[in-house]
Amino acid sequence: MESCIARLPLSDHPLVSRSSKQLHAFIESRDIFKERSLIKNLEDVIYVAILGSSSTSRYLQEWFAIHKKPYKNEYVLILTPAIPFCGGNDSIVSAGSKIYSIGGSTLAKKTTSEVLCFDCATYKSLSVSKMNAIHSCPETAVIDHKLYVIGGSSAPDPVNLPSMCQQVVLGRKIYFISNRGLSCTVFDTETHRMERDDEASMGDFDYSTSCVIGKQLYAFNPRRNGIQVNKQGKLWEGVKGLPNLLKFDATARLLNCNGKLLVIENSTPTQILITSISLQPIEGEMWGEILSRNVALELPCPITILHTLNVQI
Repeated sequence: MESCIARLPLSDHPLVSRSSKQLHAFIESRDIFKERSLIKNLEDVIYVAILGSSSTSRYLQEWFAIHKKPYKNEYVLILTPAIPFCGGNDSIVSAGSKIYSIGGSTLAKKTTSEVLCFDCATYKSLSVSKMNAIHSCPETAVIDHKLYVIGGSSAPDPVNLPSMCQQVVLGRKIYFISNRGLSCTVFDTETHRMERDDEASMGDFDYSTSCVIGKQLYAFNPRRNGIQVNKQGKLWEGVKGLPNLLKFDATARLLNCNGKLLVIENSTPTQILITSISLQPIEGEMWGEILSRNVALELPCPITILHTLNVQI
């Protein structure tokens, strides 16, 4: 029975949990995610860190998970148990079912080499070895189950990353793009070489909100209020088929969720809106179809999206 339940989509868990006390206990114990891992039935779950301000001027940082509603093409943000970090001058990155906090500062404001880890499958903090050097605001990436931490060291830094750069991970390479897309430094994880290669730049985009689906890079272009797909180098093309009246806020972030494109944004100061888009290449062009668009969270105070992370459980 447990193996059968573990094969169901995550969106079915709330309904199954209500059917019996035994199944409710199985799902609530998080043992179901061990079973899902054994049979390799994993799904993408997006975790979102949100900053909210109350009338008393207190700032509250909370983590939410994006879940699909049962039998509906709509999404909802559900508050998760306390994840012990929310990001400051550390770097937050996800790999598999785990979220890592890399470097940053302690409560005494001392830069640290610590690595914190939280497993979203078990909702438990895990012990992780410290780094060999202390890092503040490093660049991080996960490629082939390996975590790369680049820059941000207090020691003389041989990497010499450009200032105010944005990061893109494609294939086994990490691109650091700066100067409005004119400058690019590339780190090859196979050769472990870091080289300046301005021709490899993909142009002037906000890559902090971009995502990769398949082998294609998608980014939001606020100047055209549209989603664009990278064809090659600096050549971009708009995703076809989306309504001309469809508009996204400048806060929009693009996410890969089980092969679909999710757009999460502040539709109003107190609301989070999620749009789900399916993608299909047709005759050399990328076409999109809106599957759903709904308010997934509304709070009584202004809220800001801090982090979005893709976790597999």
